[in-house]
Amino acid sequence: MGRIVADSQHTPKPLVYVSYAWGDDTDPGKEREQIVDELCEALEKYDGIKVGRDKSRQRFGDSIEGFAAEIAAADIIFAVVSKKYLRSYHCMVEELHQAFRRVDYNRKEFREKVYLVLMDDAEPDINVSTDLIDHWDRLSQERDSNLRRTDPGKTKSPHGWTSLDNIEAMKSRIVDMLSALTDPVMPRGYDQITLNDFQELRDLISRRIKEWRQWREDRSGFIPEIDEGSANETQSDVLNQQFLALVLERGKDLVEDANWFHKECPWEVRSYKWESLLFTPQHGGYLTVDLQADIGSYLVAEQALNTSLSTDADSSTFDDLLRAAVSWMNRQPAQYVLELFVPTELLVFDWAAIKIFGRSEYGDDERLFEQHPYVLRSLERFRDDNLASRLEKMPLKYEALASGNGRWIAGDAAVDRMRLKESETKPEFVALKCVSHLDADPLNRLRWHRSVVEAMMPLALWWRCSDPGSEEERTSHLDDFYQGLLSGHNDADPVPKDCHQLEKLPRLRRGAISEPLTKDFVLLLDRPDRHPWFQTNLPQGSSIHSL
Repeated sequence: MGRIVADSQHTPKPLVYVSYAWGDDTDPGKEREQIVDELCEALEKYDGIKVGRDKSRQRFGDSIEGFAAEIAAADIIFAVVSKKYLRSYHCMVEELHQAFRRVDYNRKEFREKVYLVLMDDAEPDINVSTDLIDHWDRLSQERDSNLRRTDPGKTKSPHGWTSLDNIEAMKSRIVDMLSALTDPVMPRGYDQITLNDFQELRDLISRRIKEWRQWREDRSGFIPEIDEGSANETQSDVLNQQFLALVLERGKDLVEDANWFHKECPWEVRSYKWESLLFTPQHGGYLTVDLQADIGSYLVAEQALNTSLSTDADSSTFDDLLRAAVSWMNRQPAQYVLELFVPTELLVFDWAAIKIFGRSEYGDDERLFEQHPYVLRSLERFRDDNLASRLEKMPLKYEALASGNGRWIAGDAAVDRMRLKESETKPEFVALKCVSHLDADPLNRLRWHRSVVEAMMPLALWWRCSDPGSEEERTSHLDDFYQGLLSGHNDADPVPKDCHQLEKLPRLRRGAISEPLTKDFVLLLDRPDRHPWFQTNLPQGSSIHSL
């Protein structure tokens, strides 16, 4: 990390960042500072590469944690590792470990992203010495003890408990993380590092930048770009979006089981009915579409435990249905957004993890969100008679959203079920944003999702991953990739108006597929005036398929 100085961090983000421990006047501390200063100067002077660091990216009052998230998200990082670095929470937990997590703990990708600049005083610890492990054990135990004394119920200091979880997560990965960095041959010590104006490091970074640019060009060659909603996109473009809708309703065995709600994963051994419908602006409603005509020979039963829908060995799975839908969309000349009308328990399901056969020449499988933009819709808001009186409030909330008078429920309030219940009668609360961890208990999580559905807010966004990480990193991700549509991260902050623009969110998410955080954000977006049951029943002749 670096000291905070008066400078702007709102300039375009650099491709290369430096991560180092700062802030002491010892000889090793001065040497680290000198190396970082000279390395940044040499890269800019000889290679025209501007490096992101504390002195150029932070102002007085800026968040240190936020800058750590910016470093972790960088494409290329120089880690100037010293004895102090290996014992620094900001350096090891918020920067290095988060960078490791962002590549899904893939050691090869981590080595291509982070380059080790090893200082002499770190040599004894870089292979994970007993003294280093003892340091992190002591720090973890001290924080745990202090938190248990001050917040025994784990309800008042969520940031403190998250920081403890982050330490434990880093500890469990420290061996693989550091060994990945030491595997390549790199210059070590002050003399080797600074030789010929850092020539070895400069050559390395220049090659890496070329490889990175080539990778981006290659990737764009076989993954078609989807219009991400540029500044030239008109309101008409958004309103004319076409959708393929998949409607999933509980099968009879699930409806008649009074205890289904108490099961940890109720979808695993239950059946769902499904329908496929097509929405086009020309028709102004939903029409039946037959996916069977374009399914192809690969639609077979795959009885994976976490996606199985029935005890019948001949049954299909969620995977099968999504593959059929994607196959149909790939064959159409128009671009579609996939919308999934699902009951409450399927809001918990990890839709982003479903693998679809790839379209590239290499035949690689891709996850659903990598192939097509998709969005979740609530089935029960429109189909559950018990919610009919609440549904009457949604148009008021939608109107507040469109007029710019809507407010977020965010921060700690986003996980408070009583606050969600109160919001049902307040039309100004139109959207929910939850970037903290949800309750780990499956039943409590289901109850929270039910509260979100009952609150009738048209927009809800939550973080489904249990992997610890920085909340500031998540909010930064939302700011960077969603064109300001999700700005405002505090409770009661105003929600950006013009609700028709929210239809761009699934496509903007599809445009951010290279970001690891993308897959762990869940988007629920409902419109009171556009769903299969608006004004009329489902189209006549719709066939029901049992999964």
